[in-house]
Amino acid sequence: MTLTGTFTEYPIPTPGSGPESITVGADGYLWFNEQLGNKVAKISP
Repeated sequence: MTLTGTFTEYPIPTPGSGPESITVGADGYLWFNEQLGNKVAKISP
């Protein structure tokens, strides 16, 4: 979400995995926990 309120949705690697705890890594990727998928994942914005 931007400061103006615009947001973009991205498909996640494991559908229905309960993504949470997103952060931006030093590599520029968005890293997050797939709680129900028992994984850590990343996406490129």
